[in-house]
Amino acid sequence: GLMTMENGKIEIGDMGAPLVRLASTEDDVLHLTDEEWLLFGSRAGEDFQDAGYIPDFPRAAAIMKSLWEWNEYPVIDGIVSVDPVFLQNILGLTGALTTSDGTVVDETNAAEMLSNTVYSLFPPEMYQGEGVDMYQTLLLANERQNVFFGEVATSALEGFFRNIGSVNILKAVQVLGESIADKRVYMWVTNPDEQA
Repeated sequence: GLMTMENGKIEIGDMGAPLVRLASTEDDVLHLTDEEWLLFGSRAGEDFQDAGYIPDFPRAAAIMKSLWEWNEYPVIDGIVSVDPVFLQNILGLTGALTTSDGTVVDETNAAEMLSNTVYSLFPPEMYQGEGVDMYQTLLLANERQNVFFGEVATSALEGFFRNIGSVNILKAVQVLGESIADKRVYMWVTNPDEQA
């Protein structure tokens, strides 16, 4: 999703798996080094999401930015990555949320829900029917799972930034600092001064 930061104001756009075309070696994108290709396979340089296989976050983020913009999405200044435990921790500050299907996600279950339970809530089998092949059921399940991920991420992050003044600011800074130290939040921006 897109997060806009301007003059201290943060806005969170809808989150979700981006619809991206896969790049190839002929396309004008950042290409993998021989070592990256050998270790992680070609998809790490072809697919926005698979670029995350590369454990060097600034490198992975630069590839993600390149693939994002090659797919004709808006030019971005950086990449922020958060994990389910971070989302769970900020729900501890802002309170539980309820998704469109009625699932309650809170500070006790967010990491489990996002890492595991979502796949049993929306399995491919629920889409099986006459005229629907296995590939289509996988796509439909994946699409519904991504909607769930997007709802939770959007609501949690919006709640955090919208209520930052009303939650305990020291606790918010502590959660953010611990999450960065625990490598649950990564940030990379193209401007070296902003990165520093």
